[in-house]
Amino acid sequence: MNWKKYAAGLPWLAALAASSLAQTALTIEGVADKTVYKDRVTFRVPAWDGYDYDVRLNGKAVPTDVGWLVNTVDYHELSVRRTTLTTGAQTNLLIRFIVRASARGNTEWGLPPWTPYPWVSSATNEFAGARLRVVAPAEYPADLVAPLAVFVETATGDPVRVNGWLTTPGQASIPVRRGVGSGSLKAAARDEQVRYEPRLASLTASTTIRWRTNEAWTLASGTLPGSLVWSANSRIAVVKNIIIPKGVTLTIEPGVVVKLGPQVNIQLAGNLEIRGTPSQPVVLAPANPAQAWGGIITTSAAPARITAQWVFMTGSGGVSDWFKNTTYSVHRTEQALLLLDGTQATLDDCFLLDGLGQVGHGHNSTLRLNRCLAQRFITGGEYVGCTFQMDRSAFLEFPRDDDAFDDGDNDGLYFTEGTYTLQNSLVGWAKDDCVDAGSGGAGSVTVSNCWFEAAYHEGLAWSGGGRSTTTRQSVVINCGQGIECGWSTGANSPLCLVDGCPSLGNLVGARFGDNYDWSYNGFLRVTNSFLLANYRDIWGLAWDNWTDHWSKMDIQGNFLGLNDAHHTNNSTWQPAADGGRLAAFFSMATNGPVGLGFAVRQSQFPLHQWTNPIPVGLSHFSTRKVSAHYLAETPQAVLAEGPVEFQPGETIKILKLPDGAAGQSVIRFSLSNPAEGELSGISRIYFIQPATSGLKLSWTRFADEQLVYWNDADGQLEQASGVLGPWVDASANHSPVVLEPGNGSRFYRLRKTP
Repeated sequence: MNWKKYAAGLPWLAALAASSLAQTALTIEGVADKTVYKDRVTFRVPAWDGYDYDVRLNGKAVPTDVGWLVNTVDYHELSVRRTTLTTGAQTNLLIRFIVRASARGNTEWGLPPWTPYPWVSSATNEFAGARLRVVAPAEYPADLVAPLAVFVETATGDPVRVNGWLTTPGQASIPVRRGVGSGSLKAAARDEQVRYEPRLASLTASTTIRWRTNEAWTLASGTLPGSLVWSANSRIAVVKNIIIPKGVTLTIEPGVVVKLGPQVNIQLAGNLEIRGTPSQPVVLAPANPAQAWGGIITTSAAPARITAQWVFMTGSGGVSDWFKNTTYSVHRTEQALLLLDGTQATLDDCFLLDGLGQVGHGHNSTLRLNRCLAQRFITGGEYVGCTFQMDRSAFLEFPRDDDAFDDGDNDGLYFTEGTYTLQNSLVGWAKDDCVDAGSGGAGSVTVSNCWFEAAYHEGLAWSGGGRSTTTRQSVVINCGQGIECGWSTGANSPLCLVDGCPSLGNLVGARFGDNYDWSYNGFLRVTNSFLLANYRDIWGLAWDNWTDHWSKMDIQGNFLGLNDAHHTNNSTWQPAADGGRLAAFFSMATNGPVGLGFAVRQSQFPLHQWTNPIPVGLSHFSTRKVSAHYLAETPQAVLAEGPVEFQPGETIKILKLPDGAAGQSVIRFSLSNPAEGELSGISRIYFIQPATSGLKLSWTRFADEQLVYWNDADGQLEQASGVLGPWVDASANHSPVVLEPGNGSRFYRLRKTP
């Protein structure tokens, strides 16, 4: 029988037949498979009579026939199973899609937005047995600001990975991250010798600077006619480019200070020898701190050579588009402090600080860095076809340590073809990756006993054609993705071996794949490692075909935070029994408390932010359980309280205040009663209702403290013993300020700072 022709003669039967035919298609409205959506997407699963539906978004049931908003930035799976009630026949449909954050561009497909957590100061115990080493010039012009480098080490010079603030009376505090930091010392008002006594937790040091006024400067510029020595403690003002021809050597002896004019370069075809000493380092600095000098430039026309010991190089990178009209392959155009082209360079105990451009660019060169520090540049630089060796060194802050996202290739280090070795070193606080090995031809990277921390994207990003990487006994922590075997331009690359590495507290511990719809042909092998406390410990999803690439991963013999059905030859982490295994990755004592505090940058927030997640952090992962008590309260009542606990391997816990705080003017979160931890960081934070207009100084009292507060960043609190003054700045110029009892009557006022 011709069913359609027969049904057409009976209108009601024709309508029924048409309806039955239409229902055979299982449809989902609003989302499509393998699609990326910006910020949000709404889907709807229409239900038809005669069917039973099971609709699940990421494994959780959702209803049919309603618009369902998805605004969680992540990778999502929407699965629908429809069962015909009369026959039991089933139809299945899987929709894979991504909601990405528009503010992050295309950098984080399938991942929540990641912002590294601020560090927490270390406990007193973590400094036990360590020494504080401070490097500064012995004599310095009084009209310049003296650079300062800070290291926390063992007696044998090994780094101690502690956090804290270096304080020196009368000077700005200097943050020390994982045992390394840098800053400056303000000059004395006259020609005099000043002794400084910096302190970091329980550690002390001393350094003495003779500030010199009316220094006699020797002008320098142009092409050197022959080899030249700038003698010890001389003062050199470079007003135009210095050119060192082939066969000529410029030697700079201990204690020399070189000030360079805006965008002035040292152009090198010959040899540069800088011979500073621990007590008399050499300094290369801008003549005007507001106008950067250029850099040290070599070219392939002649094989130049650089050897430098105990030298500060500050304030370089004066040309923002220096690479724009060159043939060099770069991700950033800013000028490099060290432009190495066919160059042999060895830097020992050198401190490269506060550049407006890149630390370096290497092309077919050899660069060896021993006990060096590079800090606060746009990027650590790009190295192409180089032999690069780094030992006991640190590359930090590219370009700065804050919460601002900046998708601009701000890598700690970027390697392409060549041979690269990193050992006993620290790389971190980068807006992109700590270390990226990507474009270009074949190359190898070997990493051992290093520490990588606080990258917005990858701690270690291994990609490209012909790439081979080996990473051993190295910590990757607080990064977007810890260790990544990413995109490739050729077959069987990159080949990534990871052995004996903790990858902790990241969005992803170890991943095959990347955040782009490119090609993925490499292989990732992870053994004897600790993939713990990550949002995803292991991830194999890549966007070439939106499938998990399990066959391209060998993950075995590791400890995982959760059992993984795809990688069964691993052990599930048992914190109480296994925590001691992390002791191998401590540079300090493991038998005492670690630092504990709120992982935030300030102690006061607008009241409406009390609904945000509140992170509590440790200074270092522990081998034992660490705990404290948290309390959320107003001056009138307790809103919430309870324990916050860290198992071995965890460094961040998130608190969230329950509903019920609406209508308050001040909410305080506090930490107390630590066990196996010490309250070394911020232990009290405040959420305060902002003033509706103008400067407003307010006062409140909790059971154990009274404080004054305001909500204008330009407000400066002043105090006096009488209403007529004299008025002086309060000890803290940030809100709130705790009022100390027993100091007699005090009057306070708030003024607007210019």
